[in-house]
Amino acid sequence: MKKLILLIVTIACCLQLVAQSPNGISYQAVIRDGDGDLIENSLIGMKISILSGSAQGTPVYEETQNPMTNEHGLITIIIGEGTSSDNLSNVNWQNQPFFIKMEIDPDGGTSYSIEMTSQIMSVPFALYSEYAESTEESDPIFTASPAFEIQDEDIENWDEAYQWGNHADEGYITDDFE
Repeated sequence: MKKLILLIVTIACCLQLVAQSPNGISYQAVIRDGDGDLIENSLIGMKISILSGSAQGTPVYEETQNPMTNEHGLITIIIGEGTSSDNLSNVNWQNQPFFIKMEIDPDGGTSYSIEMTSQIMSVPFALYSEYAESTEESDPIFTASPAFEIQDEDIENWDEAYQWGNHADEGYITDDFE
């Protein structure tokens, strides 16, 4: 009976973890040595930094990882799942631009001899969405639209009218589009 209970608790914990949205950024790279040759089937050392403002900007997040390259020199990692004292969810994605700096040790250690930096061209929107404070629209095109004036009670009235049929005589739905 104890084994069965342990199994149920384990499944419940796993389901809860799966329900969490991931806090990471997928990243792939082909790793080459200084001569341009692929580094194949090798454990490499990586230091990943997210820099704010410029390619030489201030690091807002840093981590290390030790992925294995495949036969094509390809590594696939999730930035945010490495070893770090930082927290990727603390990056304020509203401040643009951001750059990813990769430092690589082809021997798997921390003597980084290969370095590259590239700009993140679009904000990881799933991470940025954590900072949404309201649903208030500030787009000047939208604020000029008739839809800008729609209030919560209008939506509730619409839902009610839609559910029970068109009640234009009660003011829920009209054909006045001016």
